[in-house]
Amino acid sequence: MAQTSSFFVSTYNPTGFLNFVASPWIWRIGATSPFIGLFGTVWGIIEAFQALGLTGSTSMRTVAPGIANALVATALGLAAAIPAAVFYNHFGHLIKEIGARMEDFSLEFLNLTERMFEG
Repeated sequence: MAQTSSFFVSTYNPTGFLNFVASPWIWRIGATSPFIGLFGTVWGIIEAFQALGLTGSTSMRTVAPGIANALVATALGLAAAIPAAVFYNHFGHLIKEIGARMEDFSLEFLNLTERMFEG
């Protein structure tokens, strides 16, 4: 009886569902947002250079809109990525802690029931 119960405790993962549901979306946002921001930055710089090429002028009025778009895209990418990474780490820690508590409880419960029904 002790072997089967320890087998079930070692293979049962109560936090697997929470990891499956919450983690991939937060992880994807945190992983892709900086690249989306970087793409926007490159796009804005390309616009700035195109404006320079079309006008032939190197004034701030020509370059500013493209650079402004680049900075906005970078800021939006970072504004999405940083909180997503922080929450992913926070929730991952909480899920691991809950899993450890549940495993400790199940082991204590099994020990208690084995002591009660052995004698």
